[in-house]
Amino acid sequence: LRDLLSRSDLPWVAHLRSLQLPALESFAGASAIPQWNPLAEIPHYKAAVQSIFDLGTNPADQALATLLSQCESNPGLLGGLVAAVAQEVGVPAVAGIGVPQWAEGVQSAIVDCGDLPDPIRKMLQFFCGEIGGLLQGSTGRRILVFRWLAHLSALSLTAASQAVWLTPVAVAILDPAAVQDSFLPAMPMDARAAMSHILGGGWYKCPNGHSYYVDACGRPTEVLQCPECGADIGGLDHELLESNKKGTEDESPSGYSVSAYNENHLDRFLHLRELSPLAARMLRALVHGTMLVSAITRDAKPAVNEIVDLPPNLPEFFGQQLAADLGLAAELLGGADETLAVCLHDMLEALSTPVDVRGLNQALEKLSSSQAPGDEEEDDEEGPAA
Repeated sequence: LRDLLSRSDLPWVAHLRSLQLPALESFAGASAIPQWNPLAEIPHYKAAVQSIFDLGTNPADQALATLLSQCESNPGLLGGLVAAVAQEVGVPAVAGIGVPQWAEGVQSAIVDCGDLPDPIRKMLQFFCGEIGGLLQGSTGRRILVFRWLAHLSALSLTAASQAVWLTPVAVAILDPAAVQDSFLPAMPMDARAAMSHILGGGWYKCPNGHSYYVDACGRPTEVLQCPECGADIGGLDHELLESNKKGTEDESPSGYSVSAYNENHLDRFLHLRELSPLAARMLRALVHGTMLVSAITRDAKPAVNEIVDLPPNLPEFFGQQLAADLGLAAELLGGADETLAVCLHDMLEALSTPVDVRGLNQALEKLSSSQAPGDEEEDDEEGPAA
C-alpha cells in the first residue's frame, strides 16, 4: 500500500495526497523513516504530537500555540515539543519526503508565537527540518544524526532542572559562557600529563614559574639551573628546594579546545586518559552535538577556548566535527548505522539517570582525606589531587 501511495501517476493517489491528511502522510512516508522511535518516551512528547495533529486537522486549533507560550518557563515541555516537532515535521523533511502542507501550520505557529525567545524559536525551526547543509552523509545517516540531536536536545532541556549526568550538557546548550572555564569530556589532554601518565615522574616550577620535569620517581635528587631563567631548580635527597614548588599535574585546556577539523577527522584511534577509542569518540560526539545545537540557537563562541582559531561559520564547523566523530565511531562498531544509532541513544538514556551526589561527595571526601599511595615520604601541603 505504501508503494502505491508513492505513485503520483495514479489519480486516486493524487486525490488522497492532495487532502494533506496527517495520518495518511505519516503512513505513506513511513517506509523511508526508521520504525524505532527513540523520542516517544520523552516527557510531554505525546501531548505535543497530539497538538500537532490537531492543528493539522483544524487550522484554528490553539493547543500547539498554548504549549509554545508555556515552554519558556517549562524546559521539560520544550523538550517534548522539540522531540515531537523533530519526529513529525523534521524527519520527513530530512528524509526527502517533503514537508506536508499541514506542517506549514506548525512552522507558522512557531514564527507567530510572541512568547518564544529567539534561541528557542531557532531551535524549534531547526528541528522542523530547516537544517541547511549542516548534516552530512547519506539520507539514513542524516536521519540518524537529526533524531539523535533532537533526543540530545530534548533530554538536556528536561535535565536542566534536575541532578542527572546530562545536566552540564543542558548548561552548555542554554548558556555557553557558563562552561568556558569547565573541562569538557573528550577534549585534548595536557601533553605533559599524558607523558607523566606513561613515563611516571612529576612536574615542578622554578621560582619564576617555569615548568620542568623530574623523571623516575618524580622527586629531585640534584640541583640544576632553569633553562629559561637560570634559577636553581630541583633539590637533594628527594627534598624540593624551598624556592621551587610542585607544578599542576594536569593543565588541560578548559572549554571547547579541539583546534581543527583535520585533527579530529584523522585520529581514528583516539586515546584520551583511560578511555577506549570508541568511548572517547562517542563522548567527543556528545560534545560536538551539544556545541552544534548551541551554535544554531545562540552565540557559542564563549564556550570555545582562545587556543582555537574560530572558523567563520561555527554551526558548519561543529557539524563537520560531529560527522567525523560519527563516521569514525561507525567504523569502530563495524560500519552499521543501526548499531551506531542504538549506541548513541543508549548513551543519552544512561546519562539521563540521576546523579548520586551524596555517594560522589562521600567518595571525594574519603579520597581528599587520605594519603595517595607512594606519597608517604612527601609532605604535600596541598594534599593529593583528587
